[in-house]
Amino acid sequence: MSLPFFEHLDLALVRVEAQHIDQVQAIFDGNKHYHERLLHTPSKGLARACYDIEVPKLQTKVYRYLLLAVDAQSQNNVAVIDLFVGYPHFKIVTVATFVIAAKLQRKGYGTRLISVLDAFVQQKHPAVHKMYATVTDNNIPALRFLKHCDFKRTNSWDKIRKNGHELLATRMERWIPSPSTAGGDVARR
Repeated sequence: MSLPFFEHLDLALVRVEAQHIDQVQAIFDGNKHYHERLLHTPSKGLARACYDIEVPKLQTKVYRYLLLAVDAQSQNNVAVIDLFVGYPHFKIVTVATFVIAAKLQRKGYGTRLISVLDAFVQQKHPAVHKMYATVTDNNIPALRFLKHCDFKRTNSWDKIRKNGHELLATRMERWIPSPSTAGGDVARR
């Protein structure tokens, strides 16, 4: 295991490097139902495809963090998270991928990881105030989870086609609490 890039709440974020591809793929493979039933996409090769994604070219700097979340005590791989900071706007972080290991779902890791991401963004990118996530309308567990974490549905959505299936992708957003309000009400900036 590589050295943690960021640690908070007994969870370590490790930047995914080539040697982590198999660990990332194992998390995707454990969630085949998500990829195959909801996105109509096989999970095979998904880790490599995520690793090879290029950072969008914009006028402002976009930072990409492909991360493996690890339980600091047990050393179990907990999740794969792919973040784009500064996309589509410099004050926004976009969660492109957020997949919890199947055997660890519904154990509080997802909620803790959102808090870890808040702390990470507050420390590394203090100008960022909002977090975006896009979810397909047929992914009811993800919609419930995001609402539980104070994400609100926006009026932004896209129709996407995956292997002959039409899906509705909805953008969800939440304000990132300022460090002084973390754990309390979210400061609206």
